[in-house]
Amino acid sequence: MNPSARRKRLACAECTRRKIKCDKVLPCRNCRHSSAITFGFLRVRNFRGSACYRSPHISPYSRATAGSPQLPERSGSCSTELTGTLAACLNELQATLRAVRTHDSLSPNFNDSAVSLSAVPEGISTQAPSEVEDASPSRETAEVEDAATILEFLAWGRRKVPDYDGLVGDPNCAPAQSPGDVSLQGGPADPPQLRFTDDASSLPLLQLLLPEPPTLLRMVNYHCECLLWYHASFHGRIFQEEVDRFIKQHQGRIDNQQIDLQWAALLFAVLAGSMICAPRSVSTSWGFQDPERTNLAHRIFKAALVCLNLADYTAHHSLYGIECIATMTISAHLLGHSNSHSVKLASAVRIAQSLGMHRLGGEPDDHPSNPVRREIGRRLWTELCIQDWFSIPFSESYLIHRQDFNTGKPRNCMDDDRMTPVPDNMPTLVTYHRFLYDIATLMPQLQDDLSASHTLYTKYEHVIRYDTQMRTLVSKHIPFCLRNTTLEPSWPSYVPWARHCLTISSAHKVIMIHRKFLWSSFTNPAFTFTRKTCIAAAKTIIREQKQLVREDGPVLWIYHAFSVAASVSVQ
Repeated sequence: MNPSARRKRLACAECTRRKIKCDKVLPCRNCRHSSAITFGFLRVRNFRGSACYRSPHISPYSRATAGSPQLPERSGSCSTELTGTLAACLNELQATLRAVRTHDSLSPNFNDSAVSLSAVPEGISTQAPSEVEDASPSRETAEVEDAATILEFLAWGRRKVPDYDGLVGDPNCAPAQSPGDVSLQGGPADPPQLRFTDDASSLPLLQLLLPEPPTLLRMVNYHCECLLWYHASFHGRIFQEEVDRFIKQHQGRIDNQQIDLQWAALLFAVLAGSMICAPRSVSTSWGFQDPERTNLAHRIFKAALVCLNLADYTAHHSLYGIECIATMTISAHLLGHSNSHSVKLASAVRIAQSLGMHRLGGEPDDHPSNPVRREIGRRLWTELCIQDWFSIPFSESYLIHRQDFNTGKPRNCMDDDRMTPVPDNMPTLVTYHRFLYDIATLMPQLQDDLSASHTLYTKYEHVIRYDTQMRTLVSKHIPFCLRNTTLEPSWPSYVPWARHCLTISSAHKVIMIHRKFLWSSFTNPAFTFTRKTCIAAAKTIIREQKQLVREDGPVLWIYHAFSVAASVSVQ
């Protein structure tokens, strides 16, 4: 009999294993009574119809880490595998929505205007089974309300921060821990002979990862010309000069005593970004084919971490260490290291503060003798602010507060010895970066205002106000070169890519502004504006994705991650 023709199994895997009757509603009554359930749609499924499965004595968040669908490698079947993965995530969300509507006695049907006001998932209950059953629906409802955010986190390989009680409240579970990174399927496992350690014995192995000098230079040049505009985390011309000296004076040996290992970490971060973000046609011209390219990207990324640890970067603070961590962002999400990288970014903020990057002031404060170094500091601090403020949906908090620094926005300038200023409408490597910073500044303000409000009415007032500010920003203050106008022949090749990225990112931030009311907008007519706004923003993201397919530009992590939020909004 053809397996595909079999009737779909409706009973969950746990009830099937125990040979007991299942009510076939996810999550089923038996699993709720036995606490064999994870939070919301992060529970383990094998996507063949079984659900609610739970391995004995494993914490629910560890279970979610082990069983969540993994992102496929970028291979010839990438589109098919990615589509299947996203479809599975969306099916999981839809199953949870049905479960919430079935079990929540306060909202008996989809058109009911009653909306749960619970905002934070409750911890794992240690109450009696009957009490657990009563608490489960409201907990799931709270998570579904933030569905777009949580599914997007899955695409990043990251989890929405669990509550503390959910990790430590059950004495029968494994020791409390937060979920780890979700790596790409098929991530390389290092053989014992090639395993990196945090001591000098790893340097010969790290040396093996460096390509031949001509290829290395081409990869560095590609990053400076095609990727640096996106993060602006180092000075392209200065770094290229340093790479030239590294090859000519030190024969490209990172074990040379004169080589700063934090600079070597930056080099590996640049190479990892080029390796994973370059389109297949470009990487093939360098001599790298799949799956070697993906495996090398994983190991080069890890090499950057090893160099940072060998240099004891948390104790010996250096500009190179911050540049390395900021540059790694472009590859960390694609390689499945979002969780660990968020910690690295937090350490980079503290290192930057110890170096005084938060007290650089504005352009008039610069001394003529050091404009380049101060401008590099501003660019780095701006990137750290952007990453911190755009990560607010993960933990509902942020590290960098506006009143705690006076560093101004980097100037729009050329990357020459004097950092010559140019008009804002002229494209430079920091044009996109500067405007993204303007958008990012709205996020902590919104978070503060929402936290200080105690009714849905006042919270929604703030959402509408920041939605208006966002629309004004992208309609009236966007630089001319990033508008939908005719491209000038003299403009750099990255300008059309920056336009697409800005359109996608701006639309995504509109969804993030409304994220707390996205679920409610489909059940409560008071939030109709949110539903229409988010659907329009989602369609904008999808439209831009279709245009990106036709271009042979770099593959950036936001393309896939933000598409998930868009897909949730239009479903």
